[in-house]
Amino acid sequence: MLGQNSKPIHTLGKPELLAAVPTLLFALKTRSLAGTVMVGMLLYWGIGRFG
Repeated sequence: MLGQNSKPIHTLGKPELLAAVPTLLFALKTRSLAGTVMVGMLLYWGIGRFG
């Protein structure tokens, strides 16, 4: 969704929150610190770039 300035509007909240939820689920499932950090960084980057 785009606002009047053609900037993306996050209707579900902050990008940090949108990245944190799937990152938490990944961490609980895998118990891998390195994997969790990688997933969190990629999600945060992706949301910021494409969201």
